[in-house]
Amino acid sequence: MIIGPGLGIPRSGGLLNPYPWLPLADGTLASLFADFTTEGTTNHYWANATQQAGEAAWQSALSGTFSRSSTKMATNASGLLASVAANALAFDHDSSGNPLGILMEGSRTNFAVQSQSLNLWTAGSPTVGTDVAVAPDGTTTADSLIGSGASGAQSVQQSGTSVTGQLTYSIFAKANTYNFVQIIHTAAAGAYANFDLSAGTVGSVGSGTNAAITPLSNGWYRISISFNVVSAAVFRVYLTTGLTAAYAAGSAVAGSVYFWGGQAELGAFASSYIPTTTTAATRAADALTLTLPSNSGVIFTFDDASTQTIPPGTGSYLIPTTLNRPHIAQMVAYP
Repeated sequence: MIIGPGLGIPRSGGLLNPYPWLPLADGTLASLFADFTTEGTTNHYWANATQQAGEAAWQSALSGTFSRSSTKMATNASGLLASVAANALAFDHDSSGNPLGILMEGSRTNFAVQSQSLNLWTAGSPTVGTDVAVAPDGTTTADSLIGSGASGAQSVQQSGTSVTGQLTYSIFAKANTYNFVQIIHTAAAGAYANFDLSAGTVGSVGSGTNAAITPLSNGWYRISISFNVVSAAVFRVYLTTGLTAAYAAGSAVAGSVYFWGGQAELGAFASSYIPTTTTAATRAADALTLTLPSNSGVIFTFDDASTQTIPPGTGSYLIPTTLNRPHIAQMVAYP
């Protein structure tokens, strides 16, 4: 859970907590604390026995450094995807603009080229309308996939890179005159899932496949499937017949759905969106290093209020990008 305040609870030496938001454990004040969801507002940061004016001041007080050699995408306070400059922490938000904390990720590569140009993917029976709707980043760059109603695959696809391991396909999608879509991996009949873009739900999911649907602003969702792969295959997106449609069932569907931002990456879940054009693109890893005082363990609280405790350590400490969740809402340590 999110760590609560310690108002009125004495710490060691009998002194009262000077700040209602500063947590205590067994009457002891935290030696360091950061609530990244308060950045730019109430700035609840604590280091060297002093409230710090924001994340940058807190990082400096802990002799910290941050680096990431590429830009990355995150959701801003308006609920839109936006580019975050290289070597700048990404403060992420949900679809309503509520702060989630900092988004800490390892390096990932998007193998899906022309990620925002479905007209440059290979289409089956449908037609593609180019730049016809406002995309999740607020630009009019989303394409429509328009089912013809005739027999034949109502889909778009592109050939995959030969990889081995856990692979995730994802794409941003929004219902227009139709709402049922399917993502498949063509090398294995179990690698597929169906999605309802009106209800925001996942339907049938193939054996050995995990599926997710995440709401964004303005009726958009990010949909994904994750599965094990041992060869090259095709990343294919269908207009399908319903939530219980079988694998590759997309014939004779009429209607249109908006799509944008296709991504194929090695990993067990969809990471932040990595735009591509003619070649694959890589997002570099986030690296936040702090000099920690003596502590009893660093406690991370994530965007879903779950927590994870890292064993104690002192000196230079690199925050892992392999924590239980990528969104860190708070971190705290006690002497």
